[in-house]
Amino acid sequence: MTMIDVYNRLRKSSWSGIWGKRLLSELQYLLELSKAKDGKYDEILETEIERLNFYVKENGSITKEICEAVENNLADMEEEAKALTVLLIAHAHIDMNWMWGFNETVSLAVSTFETMLKLMEEYPQFKFSQSQASVYKIVEEYAPYLLPVIRQRIKEGRWEVTASTWVENDKNMSSAESMARHLLYTRNYLSKLLDIDKESLNIDFEPDTFGHAENGPEILSQGGVKYYYHCRGYHKEHIYRWRAPSGTEVLVYREPVWYNDELARYDSLGFVPSFCKEYGITKTMKFYGVGDHGGGPTRKEIEHWLEMQTWPLMPTIQFGTLREFYASLEEKREQFPVVEQELNYIFSGCYTTQARVKRANKLGEDRLSEADIADTMAGVLVPDYKTPSDIKNAWTKVLFNQFHDILPGSGVIGTYQHALGETQRAMAAVQVNTTHAMKEICAKINTEELGIKDKEDYSFGAGVGFGTGDESGYLSGFVSNSYGHNRIMTVFNPTQYTRKECMKIVLWDWDGDLTEICAFDEKKNEVPVQVIKDPENYWAHKYFTLLMEVEVPAFGYATYVISQKEKAQLDIDWEMFSTTGGMDPRIDEYNDGPIVLENSKVKAVFDPMTMLLTSFTDKATGKELAGKDAGGFRYILENTVNEMTAWRIGPYEKDILLNETNPVTILKRTDGKICQSVTYELKFEVSRIEAEVSLKADSSVLEFNVKLDWHELGNKTKGIPQLVFRVPVSYQTDTYRCTVPGGIIDRKGWAQDVPCLGCMEAVDAGESSIAVISDCKYGFRGYDNTVSLTLLRAPYDPDPTPDQGEHYMKIGITAVGDKEDLTEKYDRFIHPLYAVSNSVHEGELPLSENLLNVTGNVKVDVLKKAENGDGIIIRLYNLEKEPSEITLSAGRTSVRSAEFTDILEEVAEVIEVEDGKVTTEIPAAAHRTIRIRL
Repeated sequence: MTMIDVYNRLRKSSWSGIWGKRLLSELQYLLELSKAKDGKYDEILETEIERLNFYVKENGSITKEICEAVENNLADMEEEAKALTVLLIAHAHIDMNWMWGFNETVSLAVSTFETMLKLMEEYPQFKFSQSQASVYKIVEEYAPYLLPVIRQRIKEGRWEVTASTWVENDKNMSSAESMARHLLYTRNYLSKLLDIDKESLNIDFEPDTFGHAENGPEILSQGGVKYYYHCRGYHKEHIYRWRAPSGTEVLVYREPVWYNDELARYDSLGFVPSFCKEYGITKTMKFYGVGDHGGGPTRKEIEHWLEMQTWPLMPTIQFGTLREFYASLEEKREQFPVVEQELNYIFSGCYTTQARVKRANKLGEDRLSEADIADTMAGVLVPDYKTPSDIKNAWTKVLFNQFHDILPGSGVIGTYQHALGETQRAMAAVQVNTTHAMKEICAKINTEELGIKDKEDYSFGAGVGFGTGDESGYLSGFVSNSYGHNRIMTVFNPTQYTRKECMKIVLWDWDGDLTEICAFDEKKNEVPVQVIKDPENYWAHKYFTLLMEVEVPAFGYATYVISQKEKAQLDIDWEMFSTTGGMDPRIDEYNDGPIVLENSKVKAVFDPMTMLLTSFTDKATGKELAGKDAGGFRYILENTVNEMTAWRIGPYEKDILLNETNPVTILKRTDGKICQSVTYELKFEVSRIEAEVSLKADSSVLEFNVKLDWHELGNKTKGIPQLVFRVPVSYQTDTYRCTVPGGIIDRKGWAQDVPCLGCMEAVDAGESSIAVISDCKYGFRGYDNTVSLTLLRAPYDPDPTPDQGEHYMKIGITAVGDKEDLTEKYDRFIHPLYAVSNSVHEGELPLSENLLNVTGNVKVDVLKKAENGDGIIIRLYNLEKEPSEITLSAGRTSVRSAEFTDILEEVAEVIEVEDGKVTTEIPAAAHRTIRIRL
């Protein structure tokens, strides 16, 4: 029997009483220490363990006398035992609204803080670390009496603030701009609230986050974060330098045991010798404290550690902080291994579960960015412009909902009641701020140049509140001001691309002849229009919907007039102006042949009985892109064997192509020069899909506007219902290009859902490829020459009835070339053009204008006002893994000064300005924040 066998037998027989636990814990630690020292102490340990075994056989238990005798015999090991140090890090993992509502989150957070402060009074050695700005916000709002005491403990070095983010957020579905706002708002808020230096907030503590996107180190470092702590999503190194594609690093500690060590154990430090040896360190740390529902360390745990500090044959045990530990690692940074990859995956069901909160997140991020851009434009173009409400407050509501148990969908019903309520409040600010900014700009445009003489306004104010009830808050085309049959509208473009495309317009109280409607640009050139929806009633008003071709400069606006021609002047094109079936009323050509949607860019052919794509051709290359049964909806049943059904997608037990097994009913067909579309219905189980498939002029994106009435429920016996949209491709590939926070990543094919920010391309190197894009979905699967998009799931725990009722989503199938082409098409897809009513008046602004031009292979995430009001902040990132030269130039003015800043908007480097323009280089795959002054 080996020494280890004897020791394990003693553990079974004598792990009772304080002296047995003490001595056996010390021996465990010493055995590991000897192992780390290549067996240096094996001989003496074997002797003492045999002696102890004999004693226990004779006396039945380990007494104080035998414990002290063995410790005395092993006293020569004490110096090396104490040479290793363990920092005890006390924390309370507080899950935001996980299995409870916000009221309980507030209660447990306040109670936890009160307990920690009381323990600090009793135990002068005790230190405590707490993350998440939102928890401090709760204290400020609901228990401000605690703040002075917390500030005092911070000054004493006993209360450590480990918050770099508003919440411990999901790192796969939060956008790069959201992550930037987490860092910016947290530092600004906490430094002021707690009277601490922003520079001290350099640790991002994310113990429970379900995976980490590869650009994390780049975003974190730009926001002042040097150190990262996590537990999930990676299974190799524990101390390493996590390097982004840009080459930027953060120093990472991945928890080797578990972050929620709820009960202090005497034998919990056995890992220390081998761990320290592996990474060449002499100091490590041990987390403790009751978590998830808060609580933190207990008096019992503190007493436990105080007792262990007195044991001679254990490491040096100290109450400490994360900052102390990372400072010790920093000294040896260069010796730690480098990891260059995303730290994924875990809980693939979380990319789809609770679809409503995911839609709220994606559309919230997109609309907030647009509101910032509109606000920035107004701030430059309109003297003394004032923002109606603080957009920061709306942003923090979206950031709160990115908590790693809210956005991933692993909460209870109350979790999402609160989340969607907060989304409504955020979207209210978005809608008011965006509309106000656009209207203020409109009021300064000299529309008298259009030559419209009749100024009587017949329908001003029609349709108030129309389209704002949904959380998407598009407000994308709303024209009510009327001058006879003349309508003036100004169209805004919130993207970096000049856009010539068709947009949807809602026209109010227009009493003209629909067959005579026409439109003109500012130079009085006629532009195509197409009525797509007949007049409908809305309260005391009427409206109808048309498509109109517009061209709008990047980050700018353009002005148009909708009018009416006299019949004698108009050569009617029934394809253009059709509102019902699309056919010339003098003929009838309906048949059962293939349904074709075609323009100058692509040709899509559908089987009329199934509405599956039989062909999708890129006309630029002549290449057939679609494989068999593309564009179909599939009903899937998952096995529940893996349990945790909200978190995990189980093995497929059933996979049915609904377009083939269930009747497909064509509801409407519209043909026109601007847009062709087909609407069909598909019923399955107890649910219903209504999909409008459309192709607009000069667009390579085949759009699916889907209304899904979902009533599927899962259970342990039946399994988990799932709905998937699947697009097989015609070519062989094992590379799937995905949009991720702050960049694009190429992944190998895998029969598992992976996180994407709304876009996956099945790459065919050197040729055009198919990409599937979505305005509100995250769970994609690239495998077997197919892109799949998971639309909805019906898990039964912890919420037994998720996502019942109606859902709306946009899906696109498009031909793409390189990364820049993919990025531009996706950006256009998720950011609509906005139309606003205008009127006849004088003004200082021209009929069209753009604020900013950006050239180079970069993606602009947002324009915003500088936090201190000094200049415009531009956040962008390089799409390529090689340096890219960019140029920034202003539209109606010039750039006066420019500088690189970090996310906190602190100046890092002045950029030279020449002839009113900025030309500079963005390093490979790098993120940069630039401040310009005009």
